[in-house]
Amino acid sequence: SRILWRNTIRINHIYMRLYHVVQPPTRYNNITMRHILKLLLITLTATISSCGGSPALTDGEQAQLYNRLNTARFISIDSLGSVIREAIPDRQGTIANSSAYIAFMQMDYEKSQKTYDSIISHTDNELERFEAILGIMRISNRTSADRKYHDYRAKAIRTMQRIDEEASNLTPAHITKYNGQRLEFHILSANHYAAMGMYEKYANTVTELQQILPLTSDTATILNADLVNASSRSNTLAERFRILFRGATRSRLKGYQWLTGHYKLMLATMLRDQSTADSISKISPAISTG
Repeated sequence: SRILWRNTIRINHIYMRLYHVVQPPTRYNNITMRHILKLLLITLTATISSCGGSPALTDGEQAQLYNRLNTARFISIDSLGSVIREAIPDRQGTIANSSAYIAFMQMDYEKSQKTYDSIISHTDNELERFEAILGIMRISNRTSADRKYHDYRAKAIRTMQRIDEEASNLTPAHITKYNGQRLEFHILSANHYAAMGMYEKYANTVTELQQILPLTSDTATILNADLVNASSRSNTLAERFRILFRGATRSRLKGYQWLTGHYKLMLATMLRDQSTADSISKISPAISTG
């Protein structure tokens, strides 16, 4: 691998320096010292390469890292960046996926795409590969790259099928993460259908999303999904207002700045119409206390 090749070159440089600095007086000592140095440095090479240049995280540590990153994502980009800087680098792609998300939010789509592509090509972790595919779907939605969006949506479906086939091997932490990713897949799909005016597919996707929603207990993930639920045409005006009002309140109390902003924007859009605002003013006391 590239990491092994780079590390081998570095080790050889270190070996040559040590060998020339340590000048044994006899031929016997010379051979012995050379073998000792080489053995030590080969061992070091194997250790570095096996870890991908960083310590391996346990499943528990990996789950904790993902939860911190996921929560920070809905607070602010600064918060997410802070978690990334403080985290121990992992070799599976969790940090890289979050870095790509930051680039996406900063509208550096080229950098974000390259990072996601690298994760898909190099990681052997199916969940992180799935996360990267979702990231490219997100970029494609934002940039109106419809063909690319559908290509990666098809890849996402195939990835979910592979993960489902190996579901018995997933730990509880993996299952929690996977359920959150499945929700994200349906959110991205629903947003795409809404933007394209494909309301029947949008409604079907929202129904599927609502079936998955009870499988997660993460507040930020639920609030993110409720942004889509609030837009469903199957909801009455009162139900839509209740979802948005409670979502905005909960997001603000939790400090989720990104979610709070989106909820407020949707509330402002709803109340822009005078007749809707008048209807809401009649039912809002009952909703806010109900």
